[in-house]
Amino acid sequence: THSSHIVSESNFDDIKYLKKNDNNSVIAKNLKELKEEYKANTKQYEFLKQYLTINRAEIFFADKVILIEGDTERILFPTLMEKYDIDEEKKYKNLGTVDDSLPLLSQNISIIEVGAYSQIFEKFIEFIGIKTLIITDLDTVGLDDKKCEPSIGVSYSNDALSVFFNDPTLTD
Repeated sequence: THSSHIVSESNFDDIKYLKKNDNNSVIAKNLKELKEEYKANTKQYEFLKQYLTINRAEIFFADKVILIEGDTERILFPTLMEKYDIDEEKKYKNLGTVDDSLPLLSQNISIIEVGAYSQIFEKFIEFIGIKTLIITDLDTVGLDDKKCEPSIGVSYSNDALSVFFNDPTLTD
């Protein structure tokens, strides 16, 4: 089905994820198998199951996903995508050429608000093989480990950066 409502009403472990690969062959994945990927942290798996079935089942039908932290990004991102599409159209028109790429707003991109928990989605993203962009804050901290402006920060408190970039420094 292509109904996120039906998926949200289903038992997570009963969901079969179907996706075409580059050769147009269909790959089937049983989400029950995802549990093995989270065996080191079952709380993350339970959070993911609950979050995806209650709030964001549309991710199963997207070609790409953008994980964002909060309301500000959720409100601004469609407008930024529209501006990008308009700017690209103008650029190609001025060059006298045609852009064959699909505008961002015409693509099947799901924008999902995950708070400061994008790192919990890492194994899920890899499991279903969906192209993903993560928009997150740096969350800099000073010597006292309290939040501060990025210009005076010595480190960060954002767990997602540690997970996705193997604990980078502020200069990375």
